Amino acid sequence: MTITTSKLGARARTAGLSVVVLFVAALLWEAGARALSSIFVPPLSEVLVHIGDEWFGGPAYQLFLSDSLIGTVWPSIVRVVPSFVIGALAAVVLGVAIGLLRPLRDTLYPLIHFLRSIPSAAKVPLFVVLLGIGDAMKMSVIAVAVAFPVLINTVEGVRSVEPALLDMCKVHRVPARKRVFGIVLPSASPHIFAGLRIGSAVALIVMIVVEMLAASDGIGYFVLYAQRQFRFLDMWAGLLLLAVFGYLLNLGLNLLERRVLGWHAKARAGTGH
Repeated sequence: MTITTSKLGARARTAGLSVVVLFVAALLWEAGARALSSIFVPPLSEVLVHIGDEWFGGPAYQLFLSDSLIGTVWPSIVRVVPSFVIGALAAVVLGVAIGLLRPLRDTLYPLIHFLRSIPSAAKVPLFVVLLGIGDAMKMSVIAVAVAFPVLINTVEGVRSVEPALLDMCKVHRVPARKRVFGIVLPSASPHIFAGLRIGSAVALIVMIVVEMLAASDGIGYFVLYAQRQFRFLDMWAGLLLLAVFGYLLNLGLNLLERRVLGWHAKARAGTGH
């Protein structure tokens, strides 16, 4: 009971501190923008009023969101979420295989690190040549970008599995499927989720890049178009939208991680780590 109360108290203090930091940041933005008095950096209050006027007030069946907001956000969701899932799943499957099979690791790992060193933005022209400028290109670039951090973390997670456990499974002739799903994946899951957290940030960055370079809709396109048209309230509103979008993506991933890795957190707490 005492431990639970102390944990709740710590979480409340952390949440309270986060709110204070956000409030102070908002005050600094407001005061700084008014002191600067520049059209390029409007006060936060004006940006929030603009967001309310432009993006809310829609019908109830749209959760009071305007068509403008939905038309801006939905294309980005359609691109980034499936791409993240596809890239992550492919990376986990390949990472488990590379982690378990030494010949495969020796063959592919140097190539993987070589390809990983090429910035995702530099790969966009290649994907445009291969796939055109449609959503297939954008989703492919995002999926490939997500795959690298997830793949590398999965390989390291699989390699960190206690060799004695795998040897015991071989001695007792445990089927490969049970070994993978019963021992390898649970043991490697903390590393995998570390890769997923990195991959989610990479996915958001690459989504913005491809939408700015080769799209006519989406949040990235909206921000760039607003900047080019000197619509700075729209530009700053788009940046805040990106922040909220990224926060929600990270929040969803954290909730999934807590559900899947609840056993890991309890084990760490039990050992004092």
